Amino acid sequence: MNRLFLLLLSSMLAAGSLLADPAKDLANLFVGGPLLAASPEIQVATVRKAQDALRVLGYYRGPINGIPDANLTYALRIYQKDSRFKATGRLDKITLQGLDIDPSAYVPGR
Repeated sequence: MNRLFLLLLSSMLAAGSLLADPAKDLANLFVGGPLLAASPEIQVATVRKAQDALRVLGYYRGPINGIPDANLTYALRIYQKDSRFKATGRLDKITLQGLDIDPSAYVPGR
């Protein structure tokens, strides 16, 4: 198995937030966006950036760990609603742009 996926899974177990299918839940966060087919490494890094951006804006209060959870989905929906975006709870193109997250600027290891 992919090392990053195993790390993600173990983090979720430790946090007590094990979902039915962590890989599927991570991918579902990107439905309708430019990173749907991206590697798990890029998706996890993007989730971290989104968590951080939403925290700075006052929408997210959970850990900055790259793991999608109910707190992140809720924060995304409220941010999207306040920004007059479609409130999907997903990291779609318009939401990534609004959060000033450029998926093409991903650098491994950051």
